[in-house]
Amino acid sequence: MHYQYIRYSIVLLVSATTAAIVGLYALRYRRVAGGASFIILALSGTVWPLANALEMAGTDLPTKLFWANVQYICYVLIPVVWLRLAMEYAGRGHLLTRRRLALLSIEPLLTVVLVWTNSLHGWIRRDVHLDSNGLFPIIAKTYGPWFWLNAIYAWILIGICIFVLLRPVRHAPRLYRRQTLLLLGGLML
Repeated sequence: MHYQYIRYSIVLLVSATTAAIVGLYALRYRRVAGGASFIILALSGTVWPLANALEMAGTDLPTKLFWANVQYICYVLIPVVWLRLAMEYAGRGHLLTRRRLALLSIEPLLTVVLVWTNSLHGWIRRDVHLDSNGLFPIIAKTYGPWFWLNAIYAWILIGICIFVLLRPVRHAPRLYRRQTLLLLGGLML
């Protein structure tokens, strides 16, 4: 693996550090409804920008693809964990049983397998090459059919999260309304 210094990585490293600090702070609340889900989101918020920074700093295609694949673990994990957090926060966590959570995790797990075996089938990305025309080399590609299926799946889960979180906003006391709006703002980001 070969790397170069990219000044834009600093923003990603600050983001990863901030998420790690928030996740460590949240450890004391891991037993609260939504606490474990929040910690997993913070961990993903640490790994994703860190892997993105390493992808940007990579100078060769294998290095960049490795770190892009690591990011996919976060891409596919986040919508499912957000749904779990939203359901727990809204008092509907009982509806998301272990079995249902396992079923919701099949597509993300399959996506991770397809990402790491992409060179065999091209279902995630095709025509992969290094584009060195910008400030630093990037992965140029055409997205394959499974990429789009995963994107649709993720957006459906995020849409459900928004719906689940909007319902309590109308009936919640003012303090909880603000908390819910903050969660929705974080989800939108």
